[in-house]
Amino acid sequence: MTTVPGSIPSHPPEMLPGGLNRTLFGFVLRATWRNQAILVGVTLASLPFYYLSLEVAKTLINRVLLADTHDAPVMLELFGFGLYTAPAREMLLELSFAFLGCVLVYQLLKMVVNIYKGILTERVVAHLRRTLLAMANNPEHPRIAELHGRLMPMVVMEPEPIGGFCGDIISLPAIQGGLLTTALIFIFAQDPWLGLAALVLFPLQAWIFPRLVARRTQLEIERIEHIRVLSQEIEYEISRRAGTSGADAGLPPLPTPPLEHEIDDIRRNRASIYINKFFTYFFLNFAGQLTPFMFYAAGGWFVLDGKVSVGALVAVIAAYRDLTPPWEELLYWWQDSKVVISRYRSLVHQLA
Repeated sequence: MTTVPGSIPSHPPEMLPGGLNRTLFGFVLRATWRNQAILVGVTLASLPFYYLSLEVAKTLINRVLLADTHDAPVMLELFGFGLYTAPAREMLLELSFAFLGCVLVYQLLKMVVNIYKGILTERVVAHLRRTLLAMANNPEHPRIAELHGRLMPMVVMEPEPIGGFCGDIISLPAIQGGLLTTALIFIFAQDPWLGLAALVLFPLQAWIFPRLVARRTQLEIERIEHIRVLSQEIEYEISRRAGTSGADAGLPPLPTPPLEHEIDDIRRNRASIYINKFFTYFFLNFAGQLTPFMFYAAGGWFVLDGKVSVGALVAVIAAYRDLTPPWEELLYWWQDSKVVISRYRSLVHQLA
């Protein structure tokens, strides 16, 4: 597109004719920045209740269950501050219901985030489909003939994973990153050495994981192109047989050799994706179980030496169980971002 010096272009340089951004992040922020801000706000509001649930569980074990006698009054302490004194059994019930209340509020807010995120995803998918159809309907499109046979998967199938990631593009790092940070703060508050033990394998996972993801991303891109070619070949063969018998017209029976070739290519591609995917799962799951081993060994040693209380160790192990899923979710988010950005670029390339 050419513009006269000093004139205003018909669309910003980061926009394509028809309203599609050139980058995925630009598309998401332009369409959903208010919704993303709401998701982040609700997420941040839920994190204090998660931290309190860990602190209350530790206090219940240390101050009530491990007390010298269960008949004497117990002082309730949270964050090192003495609040009030109550009989042990009364304190047990109060802390149990406080723990339940914290978990309930946190899970309710988490449910609100997930429901809102799902609704947002469907809105983005619908908006993306309308935009793609409007752009493909442009009669001056430079490659309009090439879209014949490819437009169906581009509009029906490909917006689904893109839209799903758009719901997570900001909210998931905020949610999982917040949980990860909160759990780490709690673990380090109990003992710095236990905090370092929780982090010791993270650099190794962060180094190996991208190398596994790079191959899977390439396989996903190849699969998308194979599906587009298969769709184009099927439509071509069906159109050749429209209104006549394939045998009478001297046409080969379906599936033709080109269709057989594409079907086999897709099968081999999917097999490679499965191998990569489940080896990645194995690596992350095994690495995730090595840290609890260190907690039981080193943390148990600290308990025997009197450096760490039993309640603190139990709470740290519970916090680490909540620490691993957010870390893995962030890794998978990074992986999905590579795949989805590649898909979005492919759509932009087809319709630019």
